[in-house]
Amino acid sequence: SHQWIHVRRTCKDLALVLLAEMREARVPPDVVAYSAAIACSTGEARGSCQWDFALRMLQQMSTDSVRPNEVTYGAAVSALGRHGQWQQALALLEDARAHRVAANTVLLNSAISACERGLQWETS
Repeated sequence: SHQWIHVRRTCKDLALVLLAEMREARVPPDVVAYSAAIACSTGEARGSCQWDFALRMLQQMSTDSVRPNEVTYGAAVSALGRHGQWQQALALLEDARAHRVAANTVLLNSAISACERGLQWETS
């Protein structure tokens, strides 16, 4: 009889596989691919590995010389906020400004939500 082992793959796991496959196919991941990967960390269960993932993806973008845009920052700020990391979310908002990334409605709302989740009413 065959035993089937079910491995639960998360969105984050699949994103990492797809990014690796892009590299193997000599298709460098772009801002859209990284933004989608970061967005995976917003919907996953609570845990430090989720917001860490968003930060690691931003670091990898820097390593790969891929410039984050407002969508990228919005997804990362949202992930951090969702996981209670409001201070780091605000630091990313400042980083976006420093890199001259236009703060759109999604990015600003994500920052406000991060403060709200962290019960930082005065900051938001």
